[in-house]
Amino acid sequence: MRLRLLLILAALVGCVHRPASPETEAHRLPAGDNIVGSIHVGLGIPLDPDPLDDYFIDRRFLVASYNPKRRVVNWVAWRVVAADLGSVHRRDNFRPDGLLPLGFYRVRSIEYERTGFDRGHLCPSADRTSSREANDSTFLMTNVQPQLPSMNRGPWAELESYTRRLVRRGKQVYVVAGGTVSLLGTSRSSLSWSRSSRSRTSRCTPPSTRS
Repeated sequence: MRLRLLLILAALVGCVHRPASPETEAHRLPAGDNIVGSIHVGLGIPLDPDPLDDYFIDRRFLVASYNPKRRVVNWVAWRVVAADLGSVHRRDNFRPDGLLPLGFYRVRSIEYERTGFDRGHLCPSADRTSSREANDSTFLMTNVQPQLPSMNRGPWAELESYTRRLVRRGKQVYVVAGGTVSLLGTSRSSLSWSRSSRSRTSRCTPPSTRS
């Protein structure tokens, strides 16, 4: 069967590197889940020069690079095929990721209240409707970044719908989604977000921080 891929942006070619082999790549990965060989990173694993801000997590239905310093993911990667699209309805059960290691701050849904930002999915709920388990996995806070409502519910939602239309036409879609985040300040209990933008491409550099 011929494999057809969707490259959302040409930047993927320059930023994503296909591992030469599990043995070669394994020593480059920081502590965390071994995502080498995951179907979700079939185009390669986005890496930057600093491995200390990349804690790799594998949640079966998606994989991600989590930044423990900024308490948000650098990127999330997932594959979408026809079998992923079913009839399960979302139930908006946003929750902390309990599988993060001890010592990692676990962002809570309540921290988005009265911020003016949506809890923006990276891997969208609608891409994982084949089962309750799959859909619930998208509501982990490690799959969320702050997103302006006008973006999240407009152009971003339209792009998500477009990728699913491609899948229904018989294509396989590989997505790497990340964002840039500026933090005005952090505390043990809350994050103050100044702005966020997301693009469906791999990231070559970690998000910048403004003090």
